[in-house]
Amino acid sequence: MQTYQIIDEPKPRAYENLVTDPLAIFFVCMFVPFLWMPPLLGKYWIPPLWLLLNSFFMGSPTFKKEVLIVALGTIGLFALFVGFGVLADRTDQELFTEQFAPYLRVLAQAGFFFTLYLIVTKQAGPYEIHKYLKEQAANQ
Repeated sequence: MQTYQIIDEPKPRAYENLVTDPLAIFFVCMFVPFLWMPPLLGKYWIPPLWLLLNSFFMGSPTFKKEVLIVALGTIGLFALFVGFGVLADRTDQELFTEQFAPYLRVLAQAGFFFTLYLIVTKQAGPYEIHKYLKEQAANQ
């Protein structure tokens, strides 16, 4: 007997019990660095990796789009740092550190959190369907 499957329906993997609400991951990634700073600049690479693993374990149909968002976000942040590096090279180094460095930090954080936000919004729909299907399976 064939069953009807919604096109956006997640196809859970073996580790589906590790799936977490993507919004909770987003908030954890925002507030944990105030209490603990992960080594090796972990506050920048752990959140996207965690969200991608969450999507993979959930079997999200938007997984490829999320990988693309992470790749574009990484390229964008790299371009931002290269652009500011070129600015620093062309201007006086002291002027750059005094005037432009705070903007670099703000823009880098904004780009990082915007990337995370895009991933979370892509993952929110499949997560709700996954949660609903899991509740339905538990009730049967």
